[in-house]
Amino acid sequence: MLLLFLFFLFFSNVHLAFSAHCATITSSKTFQRCMTLPTQQASMAWTFHTHNSTLDLVFFGTFISPSGWVGWGINPTSPEMTGYSPTIHPTTSNDLSSIATIDVLSGFTAAHKEDTKTLKIAHGIINAVSWGVLLPTGAVTARYLRHIQALGPAWFYAHAGIQLSGFFLGTVGFAIGIRLGELSPGVVYSLHRKLGFAVFCLGALQTLALLFRPKTTNKYRKYWKSYHHFVGYACVVLGVVNVFQGFEVMGESRSYAKLGYCLCLSTLVGTCIALEVNSWVIFCRKSKEEKLRREGLICGSDKASGIHS
Repeated sequence: MLLLFLFFLFFSNVHLAFSAHCATITSSKTFQRCMTLPTQQASMAWTFHTHNSTLDLVFFGTFISPSGWVGWGINPTSPEMTGYSPTIHPTTSNDLSSIATIDVLSGFTAAHKEDTKTLKIAHGIINAVSWGVLLPTGAVTARYLRHIQALGPAWFYAHAGIQLSGFFLGTVGFAIGIRLGELSPGVVYSLHRKLGFAVFCLGALQTLALLFRPKTTNKYRKYWKSYHHFVGYACVVLGVVNVFQGFEVMGESRSYAKLGYCLCLSTLVGTCIALEVNSWVIFCRKSKEEKLRREGLICGSDKASGIHS
């Protein structure tokens, strides 16, 4: 299931990588160099005249409407949209992130943009796997395996191992997200950022709760369990919501990556429904046997045989 999701995510990124192209020939002029731009399926071509330090440049792009426009600006002080001249332009996240530092002589861009793109992909994959898959799987493990007496304490070690792996992997993804924010001045995904901080804090509280886990005989055990369940389920729900929010932020709302994650999550939800139904069937059967035993219609041996069947 997880491998299927990763395959869809990889295929989506490969598709995007090959969807853009640039051209140096127009109907009226031929240019020396060209490059693709990070947004709007855009590209540009140019010729730099070294003898007089002038630049001939043409822009290609896909506009929302035939009357669309493009603003060309140069920022001499820093590699960001904020502060360039002219400063009249849309201020959506895509517009603010549509920047590139170019060497007009060689045609190469600074490594900043490629590094940012790589970090975004790593951030998305790591957080989708950790907060969006591993933590829900760990919660399902605790809810449905703890009642199987044949497993003994194995369910607890499986639950703790999955959750700790998910949290530590999620911490790496969270740190990458912080770094992305530092590398993207002027770009703020307010909801995604707030949900990310909330999920990380809840995950940290859950991890710290292991250090203060009281014994089963302790009178405060029931309060700890209530806290553990509430914080755990809140972390899982917010984590899944933020994964979908992340797809929106990365512009992957209709991608194969999101399809793969939806299939993965649907499989997990379907498993939960099946296990929940099975749990209720067992509960009702045991309740019926307990009632018959109280009424003296079956003896203890019958109950024992019914439980182990």
